[in-house]
Amino acid sequence: MAVPLVYSPGYNIRFFGIEKLHPFDSCKYEKIAAALCEQLPLRPDQLVDPGEPVDEDDLLDVHTPEYLSSLKSSAAIARVCELPPLAVLPYCILESRVLRPARLAVRGTMRAAELALAHGYAINLGGGMHHASAGAGGAPACTMRMTCIRCLRGVISCCTHAVCCVVHSSSAACSDRRTGPDGRGLVHLC
Repeated sequence: MAVPLVYSPGYNIRFFGIEKLHPFDSCKYEKIAAALCEQLPLRPDQLVDPGEPVDEDDLLDVHTPEYLSSLKSSAAIARVCELPPLAVLPYCILESRVLRPARLAVRGTMRAAELALAHGYAINLGGGMHHASAGAGGAPACTMRMTCIRCLRGVISCCTHAVCCVVHSSSAACSDRRTGPDGRGLVHLC
């Protein structure tokens, strides 16, 4: 039986060592998974795979078409990731090495939210995208918070309160509050 702990090696962002120019450890996810498997009675095969990365339709439920179109530019990705050297790399490399891991981690958050409804709790080891917002981007480009809320929109009425927490959070993240479709369920993101 898998524990409600979502993780994929695909969360880790690697691209020829350039990721080391940023202070964010983009491979922390595998380190956390390894530490948990070492320190807990947990095997790697007990971790829940998130599935396929979210697609553009999922992201269009949260982001504007203009913003998503802007991410087809290496310069825009470099700006969002706060790594100017990325601007000179071909888009296809950035799509596979930066955007795909971000979309996969968003899917992991959505999967963890579904598991939390079934098990009472769940954890997604991917993340760090909490600086992104629905109206814009933020490292690294996809908002997990609002995508997760939209994912749960149809089922949140069974809950009186759902909480999505991140270890480090911007003040913008703490200000997002939404009610469920019936007006009862409160989703507070902190």
